[in-house]
Amino acid sequence: MTSPAHARTTVPATPLCRWCAEPDVEFGWYPSALHEVADALPTTARLAAACRGTGDRPLLDRVADALDRYRGPSTAPGPVVDIGAGFGGPAAWLRRYRGVATVGVEPSADAVAAARGLFPEVPMVRGDAMRLPLADGAYEAALVLGVVSLVDDVPRALLEARRAVRAGGVLALTDYVGLDVSAQQAVREARAAGHPVLPVGTKVRLLRDVLATVEAAGWVVVESGVGPPEPDEQWVDAREEVDRVVESHVARTPHGLGAACRRALRAERRARTRFAEAVDGGLVSRVTLVARAV
Repeated sequence: MTSPAHARTTVPATPLCRWCAEPDVEFGWYPSALHEVADALPTTARLAAACRGTGDRPLLDRVADALDRYRGPSTAPGPVVDIGAGFGGPAAWLRRYRGVATVGVEPSADAVAAARGLFPEVPMVRGDAMRLPLADGAYEAALVLGVVSLVDDVPRALLEARRAVRAGGVLALTDYVGLDVSAQQAVREARAAGHPVLPVGTKVRLLRDVLATVEAAGWVVVESGVGPPEPDEQWVDAREEVDRVVESHVARTPHGLGAACRRALRAERRARTRFAEAVDGGLVSRVTLVARAV
């Protein structure tokens, strides 16, 4: 029998929080953490951080220019819906700097809550890209930025976008795709070996399939291009500063209080690194296209 003097002392384990168990670090934990430090961030930093993964200002400028070219001569153009709006960065930027009336639709409750806190001027609706809570033909344009690689049913999502946009309206789409089947095979083999090369939930769609699916959903592609992302150095610097603020917030806040979770922070950084390596290594390439609704 073990005497009380020699009994083993157990140290209570740190309890898990909702973020420790959640795989959704990109649209759950990160926007929640960003929302908690928002008061310490200038507007530019909020926008830069909330557009991470979607694009920098050169891409958003191209999207806005395309909307101007193809939405028609109306002096009072209708609203633009950002489908899969994340935590509101692109919709807020287009509204603030290009005068575009935007509405965001996003499935993540955490991202919607963060968007409403970060950018209260942008109406946000919780909804799925494959079942949009929107009236038929109510919008002049739809943005589908960084969504194709995440949704399960791309044809359904693009049909829903077409339903929500009036005839003659515009689709602006950008995402990272594979240029041939070798990209899909490489991702499958890496995941089977336990070494994922893309964040959880990210799918490699082939460029040829995306273009065909857009056309089949009732859109006519009028512009398209494939090329590397265009970094905006000011936004890169702003995001690095946001990272430092978020990391400091997590480090000094008790675990499980709000979005203070070191495990989630590490998971988000790993996911970001994996994606950057996939882009830099040529596994996926950015496609940007504009289409008209027929």
